[in-house]
Amino acid sequence: TLCASANALVKDSSILADVEVSGKITLKQASHEASIEEVIANLSFYPKAEQGQQVISLTTNPGAEKQGDTIQFVWNKPLPGTLEFRVESRVKTTIYRPAVRGRVKFPLEDGLVKQYEEFTLPTEYVESENPQIVMLASSIVEGDDDLMIAVSRLAGWVRRNIAYNLTSITADAIQPASWVLENRKGVCDELSTLFIAMVRSLGIPARFVAGLAYSDLPEVAGWGSHGWAEVYFPGYGWVPFDISYDEFGYVDATHIKLREVDDPKKASTEYQWRGRGTSLIASPLKLAVKVIDRERLEDKAVDITASLISDEVRLGSYDLIRVRLRNRLDSYAATGLTFSRSPGLRIIDYNNDTIEHEVVVLRPGEEKEINYAAHIDSLDEAYIYTFHILIVTDENASAELRLKAFTGADYYPFEYFYDSLMPAQRKARFALSVECTMNKTPIYVYETALALCRAANKGNAVIRELRICHENDCKEMSIGISQEPRINFSVNFSEPGKNEVVITAKSANISKAEVINLEVLDAPTIALKQVPLPDSVRYGHNFNASFSALKLSKSTPYITVITFSSPGYFKRWELGDLDADHVFVVELNSADLKAGNNTIRVEATYLDGNSRSYSAEKSFKVFMETPTIWERIRYMIRLFLSLVGFE
Repeated sequence: TLCASANALVKDSSILADVEVSGKITLKQASHEASIEEVIANLSFYPKAEQGQQVISLTTNPGAEKQGDTIQFVWNKPLPGTLEFRVESRVKTTIYRPAVRGRVKFPLEDGLVKQYEEFTLPTEYVESENPQIVMLASSIVEGDDDLMIAVSRLAGWVRRNIAYNLTSITADAIQPASWVLENRKGVCDELSTLFIAMVRSLGIPARFVAGLAYSDLPEVAGWGSHGWAEVYFPGYGWVPFDISYDEFGYVDATHIKLREVDDPKKASTEYQWRGRGTSLIASPLKLAVKVIDRERLEDKAVDITASLISDEVRLGSYDLIRVRLRNRLDSYAATGLTFSRSPGLRIIDYNNDTIEHEVVVLRPGEEKEINYAAHIDSLDEAYIYTFHILIVTDENASAELRLKAFTGADYYPFEYFYDSLMPAQRKARFALSVECTMNKTPIYVYETALALCRAANKGNAVIRELRICHENDCKEMSIGISQEPRINFSVNFSEPGKNEVVITAKSANISKAEVINLEVLDAPTIALKQVPLPDSVRYGHNFNASFSALKLSKSTPYITVITFSSPGYFKRWELGDLDADHVFVVELNSADLKAGNNTIRVEATYLDGNSRSYSAEKSFKVFMETPTIWERIRYMIRLFLSLVGFE
């Protein structure tokens, strides 16, 4: 995008213009067998009805259909060669100054911009999470509590510190915000991209606007493509900011809006085609504007007067210029002040920086005095010098001063006016919100868990050298305005039961603590307890083996399985979650045992909430007396009768 500040002193209140957007597609076939069934061009880059912009008529050639904000051109079975399309519209634009009549608090409160969250996020070129951009934006607006003032301060910084530079690297291909900040140069797209990144870093929705504008600069004189920004103000909507034109909170009537996007790199036209052996080459869009009528600006938003502390000063002296501005509107108004240049005279601010142009933002109905210093060079003492100082607003309102300098006049050093030059002090408000949760539940005493914390800067100042700690684990950082870094801490527990995880955050201006109260579970435990057996059993007799599965832990054993095994006998119980003690009674027959000592085994297997496996085992002995021959024969007869159905 080739664009530049218009810097015209006289603005029009409205412009009536014919706008033409045209494109060309070249189809090339690779062989005689090549064919193409369909070509589609989706054009989103054309004038639409907007606030401050009226579309009186719109025609397309060839005929096309509107699909949302897109005009779709379709060619069926086109022949190789050139396809052209054109949108012609008559548009009336006016100075667009959204009436922001009240102060919007800065930083923005949570939830106010949820519907426009996409315009607060970083993109490929709008790198609003870049650490340098984040901290720079926060430091520029420290102490501001008014959204319009804060956003305008960012715009002013970009305008003063990023040089408009129409080199090939910036004119031919847009550069990301970090590149613009590092190289301190760019065209309107880059200036807007950096500005949008800075605004978004503060949690404020901002978007890129592509369109047309008029410039009277020699390099790009006339109408051309242009880019600016819009910032969302809760309760008022989208407010334009054009850094290149020094228009903060408004745009003049030479701005014709064609499209808004979240990232300036997004294409304005998309092409589709179906076929084989055919390539499509799209030429850049051509833009043309013809002004039909215009209306001169009559009513001015800002009045200006100015005065000097002294009309006569000595050569080499300083003098104080008092500029008084009055906002005639019941809404915010910004105006640029342009100071005339005179050899031997320099207009400076409190930093001793030369001022040639500055943008001033006024609150609704505000009257404001701004002071500047005039410095006279040490000129030839043989002469009396008269300097004409002209201060002109964007609307061509002006104030003129006359200052004489000669040898015999009073001398004022710079320090004499320093206090008068200093801007009003801004009041920093420090506020930090720390919220923490554990990464999982439940948490067992054997685990190393994570405390997931978010430290959100809710104030209007950078929180510097902040130490966020859990016990002896500390992390140091600085947090920009509206930034919410995430910090994690590893946490171990020595005892089950009620525990506290304490996170502290401290800096020179902040002291905060966050406490996580949680119940830490012990490892699940099952104990197997035997009920005493007879001292001995005789061969062929039934007897009971009893045992208990006792839940000893507070945590629940899951997927509990109990197995019982003895010579000639096995049984399995699937209990699921063991919430209470269980008693088991197993009837055994001593004929399955061997003479002497026999081992009976009971085992419990179970899991915890992390599917970690556990087991418990219990063994006990039972003694069987040596059977006589008669006892064996009698038992076998009884067993046979039982098998054939006789008792």
